[in-house]
Amino acid sequence: MQTLFSQWLESDATPESPIEGVAPEFANSLGVRPEAFTFDSLFHRDETPEWMWKAIEFNEVFDGQFFFYVPTAWAKIRQEKLNVIFGDTIATRQSILLTKKSFWQPHIINLLQEVKVIAFAYYPLYRPHYHQWVFVTEDKNTGSMWTFGIYGSGDYLVIVKGDAPTISDLNYQLTSLINSNPWYGWIESAKAR
Repeated sequence: MQTLFSQWLESDATPESPIEGVAPEFANSLGVRPEAFTFDSLFHRDETPEWMWKAIEFNEVFDGQFFFYVPTAWAKIRQEKLNVIFGDTIATRQSILLTKKSFWQPHIINLLQEVKVIAFAYYPLYRPHYHQWVFVTEDKNTGSMWTFGIYGSGDYLVIVKGDAPTISDLNYQLTSLINSNPWYGWIESAKAR
């Protein structure tokens, strides 16, 4: 995954079709065999109770809304310019950042050297301009898990980071990331042309 992801950041090279992979420890934490898990099982094809679409705006950079699929309990939003936090009454659940690919590239390369990627998925949202990467990292020392959703369009990335201290949290985070499509409005506009 690190090689594919780095190639995309450096040269926009991406796999031709969706791809995913899981490490045995990730599958074991979910109580399934690695070959039995697929990120596709997390897609919500119909309206699902307790889940909603939240739209946010980054008016400093783009006109239009960015769409995120989150549990209704994560309704508390705090925004400061290009940073957004989704949370509930207990804690921050997801941190969102809009940034340039060139700015974030060295940070993610460093992060990926310090953690172990235990699951990942790539989806071409609309080739060649819109891409979705989802991955789960595990701290090599503590075993703490974090989820990341990186949604790319040209020079810009929408980065979503989520904490996954429990299996329930991990399922919520991954369901949110797999179903979210912040660039939905732009993709629909591109398809219409």
